[in-house]
Amino acid sequence: MNSLRLSHPDGSAFDLFAALAAQTEQEGEVSVRIDEGTGERLILRLVIRRESPEQAQAEQGRLLKAAKKRGKKTTLAAWRPPSTSCC
Repeated sequence: MNSLRLSHPDGSAFDLFAALAAQTEQEGEVSVRIDEGTGERLILRLVIRRESPEQAQAEQGRLLKAAKKRGKKTTLAAWRPPSTSCC
């Protein structure tokens, strides 16, 4: 399994991109719930840390280079949902 389904502790849907866009400080945290499918629900703390523009640009360049090396055609716009204006 490469991904987790996150929700708010009350069970409502959690929107990661909305949480990132709402982040105004350098660091922050959000409580999230993970349902593992075994009936056990884990409440965790998701720590959010904003990168500097230089760090973000370097990481985007690294990811584009890795995608090109694997033969994948991608753009930076493909990494963001169309309804947000974050980052």
